[in-house]
Amino acid sequence: MMSLTFVFLIFGLSVVSVHSVTCPKNVDDMYARVYQGKCYRFHINYPAGFWYAKQACKSLGGQLAIVKTNDTNSFLYESLRDKYKFRGTAWIGLEFTTEDDIFLWSDYSVLEEQQENFADGEGEKRREGDSRQYVEVCVAMDMQAGGKWRDYICKPKRAYICEYPVVKATHSIPYPS
Repeated sequence: MMSLTFVFLIFGLSVVSVHSVTCPKNVDDMYARVYQGKCYRFHINYPAGFWYAKQACKSLGGQLAIVKTNDTNSFLYESLRDKYKFRGTAWIGLEFTTEDDIFLWSDYSVLEEQQENFADGEGEKRREGDSRQYVEVCVAMDMQAGGKWRDYICKPKRAYICEYPVVKATHSIPYPS
C-alpha cells in the first residue's frame, strides 16, 4: 500500500474515502434493494408457503419484512409494482398468534393499531366453521389492493419479501488534487 500511495502523490492525486451501504453479499442481486437502513430482497420467482419463506429468510441472516411505516409499505409496493412488474401477493413478516390473540411481526413485536395497513374486511381473526379453532393467519401484501394487506391461510405458496441488515463499506477512490 505504501508504494501505491507514493504513486498517487507523484501524479498529484489524493484519495477520498466513500462510505456506502449495500445488501449482504449472499443476497445482493437484482432483486435486492436498500431502503432506510435495511436491505429488502424480493423473492418473486420462487414462491413459498409462509413458514418456508420465514425459514428461508432466517437461513440467510434475515427475516420476513417488517412493515411498520407507510413509507416502508409504499417503498415495497412500488418496488414490486414498478421495478419488478409484480402483480400478485407477497408474504410480509406478520402473523396472527392464537396463544396471545394478537398479530406479531417477525421480530416478535406486536402490531400496533397505527401500523395497520389491512384492506377492508381483513386483519380480523378467522374461525373455521363451528369448530371454534383459529385457522392459520399469515399476512401478505396484495398488489391488486394497492399494497394493502390481506390475511391468508399460511400454507399456499406466494412471493415473499425478506429484510436483512445492511453492510457498511468504505471505498478509497483516487482523485486529482
